[in-house]
Parts: sequence; structure tokens; C-alpha cells
Amino acid sequence: MRTFRQGTYSKQWAVFRFNKLCDLYLDRVKSIGVGEKLAAESLRRLKALKSASRELAQSTALKSPATSPSNLPIRKLALAALEAMSEDELRQVWLPLGPVADAVGKCHSQ
Repeated sequence: MRTFRQGTYSKQWAVFRFNKLCDLYLDRVKSIGVGEKLAAESLRRLKALKSASRELAQSTALKSPATSPSNLPIRKLALAALEAMSEDELRQVWLPLGPVADAVGKCHSQ
């Protein structure tokens, strides 16, 4: 399991999973009567959208919003609000999974 957390299997798994999801998508689209050509074109567009989304995420990640001076006041406000919340209230807060996973990984590596 340790090698998975370090990324050894992570990329391989993501590629495998995405390919399986693509196969499932094509099967389901065809099962409702969509033609082969249209199904393949829609999958091509989905893959292009995923690729563009990944590139955008990588470019925005490089900007490091945590160090941006304009974000510091809202970050302090958010942290103060979180510290004031009960455990039940904290369980109701929506957080994006990526930063949560990163934080969990940092806690476990220390």
C-alpha cells in the first residue's frame, strides 16, 4: 500500500480506470441506439475535455494560491470559522477531495 501512496501505482490505476470507464461509456451509449460513429465522436470530445481540464488544473496549481497576498484574509477568515465550529458542523462542510487527500497524505507522512 505504501507504494500506491507514493504514486508508484497511482498513474497506472488512473489510466486503467479511465480506459474501463471509456469502454463502459461506449457500451451504454450504444445500448440506447446511438451509432458507432457518433458514440466514438462523443468519447473523443470527452477525452479532449478531460485533457483540457487536467492542463488547466496543472497550470493553476503552479500559481500557488496559498501564498497570494489577496487570499490571506479570506484564508484567515475561513480558518477562524472552522475553529469555531462544532464537530457536527465540521462534518457538514463541503471540501474538495483533492486538497483533503493532500492534507491526509501530509499528516500520514509526518
